[in-house]
Parts: sequence; structure tokens; C-alpha cells
Amino acid sequence: MLKRLTIVIPCMLFIAPTIYALEIKNQIDVNSFSGRLAGIRSVTLKPNLSLDYKLNLSYDKWFGSFQAVAYYGSAITGAGTLKNRPLELDMYTDISYAIYKDRNSRINIGAFAEDYQSLKPFKPQITSSQVVQYADEESEIPSNDNYNFGILLKTAYSYKKISASLYSKVYFYGNRIAPNLIPYAPLLSIGTKDEVFLIGDISNPKFSLCVNMDFYFQRKYGNKFFTSHDGLAGTKREFDISIGMKYYFTKNLDFHVYTYGYNNLNRGRSSTLPSDFKDGVYAGFGYIF
Repeated sequence: MLKRLTIVIPCMLFIAPTIYALEIKNQIDVNSFSGRLAGIRSVTLKPNLSLDYKLNLSYDKWFGSFQAVAYYGSAITGAGTLKNRPLELDMYTDISYAIYKDRNSRINIGAFAEDYQSLKPFKPQITSSQVVQYADEESEIPSNDNYNFGILLKTAYSYKKISASLYSKVYFYGNRIAPNLIPYAPLLSIGTKDEVFLIGDISNPKFSLCVNMDFYFQRKYGNKFFTSHDGLAGTKREFDISIGMKYYFTKNLDFHVYTYGYNNLNRGRSSTLPSDFKDGVYAGFGYIF
């Protein structure tokens, strides 16, 4: 009689786990300035040099960034023009989670914080009467608080010759110095940062055109959050734009030139046109490592 022996060999199904790596990118920019900026203590800054450090982190769908910019040069203050000294240190950080992500784009939601520190005790350039002249309509009052925080919503897209991002910030607390040196409490900002590679592409950049824009709404004193007249309970307060070009020696080293204009809206010498500009030009080198 023929017997059949059946041998059953256990089989194990092995599924390789997904491994996420922490990506870290550092960037340092050194710039030479010719122009003016609004300083946190309501003074006009005329920087000669700036040192800019950026840190970007990503892990799976989590993203974080930190930036610190230090300025050196002259300041026009209430005590006159002070030259050749440290001026200001501006810091920014955020953390966000990608609620949508694919190979070329993502949508993030998270939180941000900003901090501005004057590196020298400057006397304000504007007087108290200049600040309170809008007190009946706006809550524009001097403040020693130098920080902001709130919610961040950001979309980013990059593919071949385009790298673009659109972001919006809702401010829970803080203040900002307008180009006319009067402080205000921002409610909402909308901005964009775009880079178009005219020669080369993202993986092998050679020459690009860059455009950065930021638009700020201000809280309006005594109004509800939404009104039919002012929309998001505020008025148009500031519009900033910078346009520049980058030439890449290598993928990690670039030379750039930017021109910028920070425009005061509704609270300048004109009620209908932007005024009290803070504008200028800067150029320098950037290195990513």
C-alpha cells in the first residue's frame, strides 16, 4: 500500500517597517544693506550688515523651522542718529503637521511664535502724540511686548522649475511696528514666497527669480470679530514685498540681490495711498549645509 507523507512547512510573511528619517537643513546668509527698516522700539534702522540663520527640520509629516536675523549699523532715534552698533535680533519659529502630503505638495497646520529684541536701549523716534492720534479708532499704543504667537496654515508646492508657498497666520497675541513706526496689534497676515528657476531646476539650480509678499490686517478697537464694513474686524495695515535674483555657484552656495519695500497702509500721510515707506536693497551670499 502506497502511503503519501505530506510535510507542511510554516511560512512567515515579513512586512518591512516604514523607516522615517529626520531631515535637517541649515542655512546662513550674510548680507550688505542699503536702506531702512522699522525697529521694534519705534526707531528707523539703517543696517549695514545682517547675519541670517535658518534651521528646517522634517520627520514624516511633521515640520519645524527656526530663524534668527541680527542687524548691525545705524539707528535714527529720538536722541539723534547712532552709528556703528548692534541694532536688533529678530527670531521666528514654527511647528506644523501635514494634513495632506504627496510627492510635490503639502498642506500644513500648526503654530508659530515671533520674538524681536533690541540690542541697544534706543529712545523712540516718534512722540506720544503721534501714537495716540489714532486712539479713537485703533488700539495703537506703545508696548514693551516684543513677541507674537498664533496659528499657522501653509501650503507648499515644488516641482522642477518652481518652488512656491502660500501661508496665513492668525495672531492670538502680539504687536508689530508699522513702517510709520507706530505699533499695532496684527489680527491676520497672508504671505507668499516663490522662486522660479530660469536656468536649471530645483535639483540643479543655476539662476532664479524670487518674490516674497506679506499683507497684514490690524485689529480694530471695540468691534466684533466680523463686521460688514471691515471684514475681519480690522483694517488693511501693511503690505511688504521683496523681489530678488539668485545665482548658484553650487547647489548649496548662492549669491543673491534683493530690493524690498515695506508699505504703510491707511495710517500714513495719505488716507488712500501707501506712505511712510521703509525700503532699500541688500545683497549677499547664502550657504546651505
